[in-house]
Amino acid sequence: MFCQNCGAQMNAGDRTCKRCGAPVRQAANQYQNYAQPAEGYHREEHVSTGGWIGINFLMLIPIVNIILLIVWAFGGSRQRSLQTWARAKLILLLISILITVAVIVILIVTGVNVSDMMRNGRYY
Repeated sequence: MFCQNCGAQMNAGDRTCKRCGAPVRQAANQYQNYAQPAEGYHREEHVSTGGWIGINFLMLIPIVNIILLIVWAFGGSRQRSLQTWARAKLILLLISILITVAVIVILIVTGVNVSDMMRNGRYY
């Protein structure tokens, strides 16, 4: 706490400033410096348990699941947890596609024919 007259540091229980003797004013606006939410701020809404169950059922539908993930990840959703979950799912999907393509390219370059290996019964 600081003196409003001279700016000297004061203890919380002081009634007068030790430096200039000015009485401590108990300002009603002592806590007025709290920041107000920024313009356009929306209170975050959470997804309920039933909502998560419904979302997981929607993820079982081909093509629709990718479209919904893109909408939830990059749309202006107020449900921050759904937005971050959708972004994480898209990142994991991209990683799995890249790994699959890399494995296919490696198999093609090395000349490995998986169908011949399966037909001959030799897996090693």
